[in-house]
Amino acid sequence: MFFGFLVAGEEIENPFGYDKNDLNLDHFTHNIIRNELRAITSSPAPDPARWAFAAENDLLFTDPKDGERLSPNEWLRRGHVEMQRHMSAF
Repeated sequence: MFFGFLVAGEEIENPFGYDKNDLNLDHFTHNIIRNELRAITSSPAPDPARWAFAAENDLLFTDPKDGERLSPNEWLRRGHVEMQRHMSAF
């Protein structure tokens, strides 16, 4: 009886292979990936002009002590060098 438990334990010890008693993870992951891709691609991608460049989206690089809040359009006007300089301060 003890050896029967040992054999059964070896059978279910590693369920992530391709033996007859292992889980069919290829099937599980295929279905998960298919459902996730369907959910992601079911609606059109959002237009960045509507959310990235909205006036309310002004917390990028905002220092709470400084209080200066700039719009994304202002950061574009200042350029990438100013963005990198400001990011290096954090």
